[in-house]
Amino acid sequence: MKRLITEVLGIFLAIAGLVGVVVQLVTTPGRLGWGSLLFLFVVLTLLGLWLVLYSMWKRHRTSRALPQINQLDDLCIGYRVTPATTEDIDWIARQEQEVYVTGDAVPRHVLAEWYEANPSGFSVIKMPNGERIGHLDILPVRPKTLAKFIEGNIVERDIRGDSLYSSAERAQIRDLYVESIAVLPPKKFSNAPAILCILTTFGSVIGRICEPTSAESVYAIAASKSGEGLLDAWGSTRSSLRRAGSINTISTASPSRISPEIFL
Repeated sequence: MKRLITEVLGIFLAIAGLVGVVVQLVTTPGRLGWGSLLFLFVVLTLLGLWLVLYSMWKRHRTSRALPQINQLDDLCIGYRVTPATTEDIDWIARQEQEVYVTGDAVPRHVLAEWYEANPSGFSVIKMPNGERIGHLDILPVRPKTLAKFIEGNIVERDIRGDSLYSSAERAQIRDLYVESIAVLPPKKFSNAPAILCILTTFGSVIGRICEPTSAESVYAIAASKSGEGLLDAWGSTRSSLRRAGSINTISTASPSRISPEIFL
């Protein structure tokens, strides 16, 4: 919404400026004013033509970059979301340091504490050759701690191990928090198959943590523009946090049709 308002405001200011220039040129006496107006008209026509052609080229490039959504299922074959092991925690901590800005990455000792409390929500994403390229961390946070987090009174690293439900308490879990989704494929590889794999297996991942029929809400915070697009496409609702940013509530139902553009 904010981006749309900015674009509309930019268009309005451009039109207002153009009208001002035209009025100034029309009121200029002699041929100089009309000659300048004709020159401006030619320049704007060429600029408009360039914008149209550029937009057509960009859409064409996007359509070639990824196949249709029904073909992505074939690309997803071989990609796996598997439960993380103790040895994976070090790797997950390093990837968080790589993909998140300073202060957002959760320290390794906190990840290890969470994993020890309940390892069922930690997953790694693997390519067909077995190479790890991403991770998915979901925390079954207890209600009081989750409320403090949503209200902005604590940050992620303040969530302690005893603030999570254990695997033995899976029947009590109602709310989940997606702490991190990160995918970093090798160069020349798209992240689309891995993201699609996460989306299509999300329900089974939740089933590892709690009873799927008992889960009511899944919370997540987008750390990037692409993350915002993913959550919006997922059908989430957004509410503001007291600190900077916003938190999204994702329906536990299967994601609806996802547009390929969110992967680009």
